[in-house]
Amino acid sequence: MNGTDILAGEPHCLADFTLLREMSAHREGLSATRYALACRHCDGDRFDPIEVRSVKFGGCGIEARCGRCGQTGSVFHASRDGYDGRLGHLRFLDQVGDRQPLATADGQPVKGVLLAAELTYSVDPLELASIAAEESLAAQDLFDWFHLCVRNGRSEEWRSIWDYECA
Repeated sequence: MNGTDILAGEPHCLADFTLLREMSAHREGLSATRYALACRHCDGDRFDPIEVRSVKFGGCGIEARCGRCGQTGSVFHASRDGYDGRLGHLRFLDQVGDRQPLATADGQPVKGVLLAAELTYSVDPLELASIAAEESLAAQDLFDWFHLCVRNGRSEEWRSIWDYECA
């Protein structure tokens, strides 16, 4: 079994969405996978991202509201997703303080964009598979970096607007 096979499953954190795998790369001990998101309820692909903030520690998660049907789904939350979240190391982030529209660096709300989640793994996939088996988890859920990527149109490049180190 190779790294591509081990990380081939869909990550638990994106279960609220229909996923399209856009990229999967493995080189020099680093693996990355990017999934474009669509609404599981209506197949809409434009979203308004919402930052979830913990009471004491600031931004710790992302939700996305569908621009077509208004359904909101969880994209990522540090207390339960990624390496530390799945292994229970960040339960103290469970207490949510508030949610607010994700904004650009100059304070403009990000609205009506195409979204993708990019997951990065710096641990060898075979080692991840071993850790995952010991913990009864899926290896693809043990990513150590999460990036939320956006673009306005399909011809544009994805750009990361929010990220979280998960290990």
